[in-house]
Amino acid sequence: MSLKNLSTKNFWSTPWGLKQNFFIILGLWIVGGALEFVGATHSVHLPLICILFLFWTFCFKIPFFYPLIEWSRGKNFSITILASLGLLTLFAAFTPNSVVTIKSWPWFLTLILALQSHFFIITKARWPLRLSFFLHFGALLVMLFGYLAANSLTRTTIELRPKEKVSPKELPFALELKKFDIEYFPAELVIARGEKIEKKLGTIDKITSTFTWNNHSFTINDSTPFAIEFAGNIHRIDHPSATPMVWLSISNKQKLQQKITLIPGAAHALESDYILALNSPKPKKYTSLLNYYLPTDAKKTPHEYFLSVNHPLKIGQWTIYQHSYDSSMGKWSAYSMVEAVYDPWLPFVYLGFIIILLSSCLLLWKGDRLAVINKNTITARTTTTLASRLLLALKIVFTVAAGIYLASLWIKLARPPMKTLGETRLWYIFLLPAIGLLVDYRLKSSWVSSYSLFLSLLFLGICYLHPEQFDQTLAPALQSPWFIPHVIVYMLAYALLAVATLFAIRGLAKKEEHLIVHATALVHAGFALLTMGLLFGALWAKTAWGHYWSWDPKETWALLTWMLYLLFIHFRLFERTKIIEAQLLLLLNFIILLLCWFGINYLPIAANSVHTYTS
Repeated sequence: MSLKNLSTKNFWSTPWGLKQNFFIILGLWIVGGALEFVGATHSVHLPLICILFLFWTFCFKIPFFYPLIEWSRGKNFSITILASLGLLTLFAAFTPNSVVTIKSWPWFLTLILALQSHFFIITKARWPLRLSFFLHFGALLVMLFGYLAANSLTRTTIELRPKEKVSPKELPFALELKKFDIEYFPAELVIARGEKIEKKLGTIDKITSTFTWNNHSFTINDSTPFAIEFAGNIHRIDHPSATPMVWLSISNKQKLQQKITLIPGAAHALESDYILALNSPKPKKYTSLLNYYLPTDAKKTPHEYFLSVNHPLKIGQWTIYQHSYDSSMGKWSAYSMVEAVYDPWLPFVYLGFIIILLSSCLLLWKGDRLAVINKNTITARTTTTLASRLLLALKIVFTVAAGIYLASLWIKLARPPMKTLGETRLWYIFLLPAIGLLVDYRLKSSWVSSYSLFLSLLFLGICYLHPEQFDQTLAPALQSPWFIPHVIVYMLAYALLAVATLFAIRGLAKKEEHLIVHATALVHAGFALLTMGLLFGALWAKTAWGHYWSWDPKETWALLTWMLYLLFIHFRLFERTKIIEAQLLLLLNFIILLLCWFGINYLPIAANSVHTYTS
């Protein structure tokens, strides 16, 4: 398109479409980039937002602005905003610590258009209010007050030492560390080859435990969590120089037996390049016993609190979080780092979260109705044969066996098997055929569960080629009531969206356009669960670390995935006749989902993420 065409009256005449929206967004980004380049202050953002909300309210009174209102409510504007926010998020996903964050001018100007769209959409609502009103209203609250929080959040990191009262000028109270302590998981015996752990044998806390590996037998004769060797004697004492210690008897296929002592950092050669080693114990929980003094307490009597990860201390409008400690000293750390957070907009953000969560539950319940499934699109089940019955029985047996394996693993590990990437694959292996069977039952078909079983077997092959080394440890941050619901709803969402992608693939391959209707219904359900997972993770992060959003690489990719599926829902809502484009968009979305799930672990930015629990 030539510049001459852009300047013509016809091109810029209302109503504006995708082409005009593209140049408007591009122009805003150029202006935003220029403002960022010259160092324009961000302090004008809040008053500018207030002025704009007054202006948008004023627009209803003047007919001249009616085209602006209709443009902001239009399908093209909604799709443009989602695509623009998705592109900015994609840029942030590949560039950690990028200037293109929510505080930057390009983000702010795009956010203004998003707020404008949501404001005019919710003001159009009439009683009885529909689901779309609550979704847009909740999103408006989260975007508006989340942005304000990002610019007004006060965070103060404080170093606390025993018997030293600290009263930073930002805080209306004083803090004192009485004691810092760490509870450890038992040290673990492992078989290693180079830097890679080949097998985890077990922990050293159970005396007389016997482990086997490659015709070798290892029996624990004695062990201690802390010991130190001095003048040829072993002293079992709690000391900064103490380490775990285990005494073993080792025998091989020649019945030769030897007794060894292992500590972390030492190893015993076995065969070829394999060694027997003792891992350093991992922290199970670290706690700061605090005294805090309130200015309103006339007697200056201290109040006690055990501060730990996922258990913050609330004092007035401030919240205190366990931050870190001297990891080189472990439980003998001479200090404890805590963080005080003041977030005045948090109640409004939480209100937005609650509205979106309730709306997502309603979306999950009404997914089929929203997708406008027609009974005529249901694929008739073919005549059952002995072979088809046997195949159905195989699918059911496989699914039940996968579920039983997960349940038994949960019991054996005494924790939910959701910690590592390999463990989440196990849930996918179970959920894919389970959802496939349910969809087949609903649609009276048989191919969905077959495709789902094939995909599940593919993931089973990945698990076989890359076996997981299980252990009972669980990082302090993962010991949260949000852990299980966060992971489960995400895995359910991933499985539903995978089945939706199967519909898109079959529709493209066999030119069965009616399948997009079923795919859309599954996307509605998957998107609702995806939204729940995203919000559960935000609430969890707020409880553990004091911030519900930090532009962590994993968080950014999760947001990008969520935006793309939201874009698909809007595209299907406005462009029902464009079937092939919708199917291709669904394929692209699933690729991004897989990158978010495990592809990010292979990107350089993964080093900056606290979410890549790969081992």
